[in-house]
Amino acid sequence: MQPNDTALVFGKRRMTYADLDGEINRMARLLINYGAGPERIVALGLPRSVDMVVALFAVLRTGAAYLPLELDHPAERLAVMIDDARPVVLLTTVAASPKFDGADVRTIVIDEPDTAARRLTISARALSASELGAFAPGHRIDSTTPRTSSTPPARPASPRAWSPDTAA
Repeated sequence: MQPNDTALVFGKRRMTYADLDGEINRMARLLINYGAGPERIVALGLPRSVDMVVALFAVLRTGAAYLPLELDHPAERLAVMIDDARPVVLLTTVAASPKFDGADVRTIVIDEPDTAARRLTISARALSASELGAFAPGHRIDSTTPRTSSTPPARPASPRAWSPDTAA
């Protein structure tokens, strides 16, 4: 594999490995600015597309987990999933965003003109160890030192959590 070899084809759109890597780095930096990282969740409310592939790899590059949201699910079900998972941010598109109007989550609409323009200003170079923090390659956690976490404490089960009455 060479940087200029085709890495991804979707419809008429083609991306080389170099272009794909650059887009993943841009998206990862955007997500890090929204709090993505180890022990965090990013919700993906995206249709199947090049942007979905970029977003998925960008989430993984930050060390976060992703919550895939199926756009054919009812909006109420998606809101419950978001409420239960408590992602730091939701990535979606203009077309899909109405499905998430009732969700209580910061949202990035990746194909809005302002967001698309801002993404182009973000560096495409590889993420540095300082950007990746504890997720950087070669970073070791000393097992004798107590770990601290900036994640919020667990919360009690939501009254909107799954029950036979709310099952679809």
